Amino acid sequence: MSKSPGTVSKILWHFTGGGKQIGDDPNERSEPKPVNEAVNTLYKIMQGSYLKASNDREIFKVNRIKYRIDDDNGRKELLSFYDSCQTKTSQVVCLAEIPIQHLHFHAHRYGKVAIGFHRRSVFFEGFNPVAYLSDYSKVARAVSFIHAIASALVENPLQALNLTDFPCSLEDRENLKYEISNCGEFLSNETETIMSNIKSFTENEFDSIYCEREWRATHDFHFGFDAVAMIVLPSAGGYLDKFIEDHPLIPRYVPIVSWEDLIEH
Repeated sequence: MSKSPGTVSKILWHFTGGGKQIGDDPNERSEPKPVNEAVNTLYKIMQGSYLKASNDREIFKVNRIKYRIDDDNGRKELLSFYDSCQTKTSQVVCLAEIPIQHLHFHAHRYGKVAIGFHRRSVFFEGFNPVAYLSDYSKVARAVSFIHAIASALVENPLQALNLTDFPCSLEDRENLKYEISNCGEFLSNETETIMSNIKSFTENEFDSIYCEREWRATHDFHFGFDAVAMIVLPSAGGYLDKFIEDHPLIPRYVPIVSWEDLIEH
């Protein structure tokens, strides 16, 4: 009997047929690519033996931010953010922890061409399970708020801390600005890393985004054959046979499987 509850997978999948991003929101995508384009992408991945971080940066979305910082006496508003906020984060490589029996559910968004990696092979390569947070979450708001403060420290270091009238020499003032700005830049980079590993989602994305069990890394992922658990592509149209013929160096211990046999039968 399996010790897994059926929602956890030892294979993490990278689909190659995802639709193109619409606008700035990575969750808004067109229909999946045609099969031949998805297969061509798989060819490029196998040729270079790496997954490239996406050119499209992720968007960290938060709604109803209502934070305010006042001075000690509550008379002067120093910093405030209202309504909604969208922050572009790092470029990422995405994998999905999807049990094989659930792959068909994701085909309508990402197609039927995928390469699966052993979970243990990516665990120490900078990949982390994504934290899924509602865009109304207090946690998401807090992270966004810290990032906003860090950005303010970089752009207006003295004003952000209400130190514009701080009595000091011009040289000390410049040194103070430099140190505060450096601290803000460090904090901004760190919170950007955190946001890169958070997937903020809306209520209507429960049946699509939330169920992907995504893992992310913020850098290209170079792999060897021992990291590959399975390669899946359609046999219809001759894609499977052609792929096997064109890749004779793939070891036999790496299964190259027909989507139809794996999923549709």
